[in-house]
Amino acid sequence: MISPPAAPGRSAPAVKPAHAQRGIGRETPSAIPAAIPPHPGPLPPGEREVISPPPHRAPGAHAQAPYPGEPRNAGVFFSIYFLMTGLHALHVIGGMGAISWLLVRAGRGHFSRLYYGPVDYVGLYWHLVDMVWIYLFPLLYLIH
Repeated sequence: MISPPAAPGRSAPAVKPAHAQRGIGRETPSAIPAAIPPHPGPLPPGEREVISPPPHRAPGAHAQAPYPGEPRNAGVFFSIYFLMTGLHALHVIGGMGAISWLLVRAGRGHFSRLYYGPVDYVGLYWHLVDMVWIYLFPLLYLIH
């Protein structure tokens, strides 16, 4: 938008950009980060810059996202994600150990038509771990 020339002795009228006139690009006050003051420059010799700790949050402020655009409670989600994935990994490692134990015993001829219990139990354990992962995978990875 081109503003008209100013009359002699008067300043040109202030014209807002087109996107500001329509309200585009406006953010809510909570989404605007605090202004960072400019760096004061080099310190005199022998002095150190003191960095103050972040301000204390009010009770209940943990539910708010610390940065604009970050989902609320992202830390809780990733804590549960890490815990459940790690717990599943431990069970998979245990299952691999049990299958290795079965392979050693089967190589020695310990199992027959009359004695096959450990093979059944390890197979059931392995499939249970697999079924848990079938439900855990969509729950943690695919649901927004």
